[in-house]
Amino acid sequence: MAKFTYQARKLSDLILHEADSAYIGYTRADKAVDATVTLASGDVLTLGTPVFRAKNAVSGTKWAPVKLNTALVTTNEFALVIANGLGEQYDVSGTGDHVVTLLVRGNVTVKDATLKAACTAIGLTAAADQANLIHLLKAQDIVAETTIA
Repeated sequence: MAKFTYQARKLSDLILHEADSAYIGYTRADKAVDATVTLASGDVLTLGTPVFRAKNAVSGTKWAPVKLNTALVTTNEFALVIANGLGEQYDVSGTGDHVVTLLVRGNVTVKDATLKAACTAIGLTAAADQANLIHLLKAQDIVAETTIA
């Protein structure tokens, strides 16, 4: 019998609270035009993976994973991967462009333990860099609340 590890994920593993907005879809991006992430070889997007692009980018500008602290600047906007292109919480991998669902703005509270684990998985491992990202997300009304695992 084959042995495998199954990692069950659900949106509540990341999102602690999401306020209702007067505008449907205000907090998320899920269209191919606005939610395409470009991956390099070996990259894996998991629930909560931070991505970035230039702030005020034109429609169609692709996102990239936040793997280096050089991306953590105020001239960039940030988002968190919350689902694959089918709206499911499965990992996304493979070199090239992938359509995903992104959490792009708040009023949203996320769990910091899940966010930090996703940061570490993509390569943003320094605690200071993770704290800087959390600060930048807060400016977009995505607030990371301290949680236990």
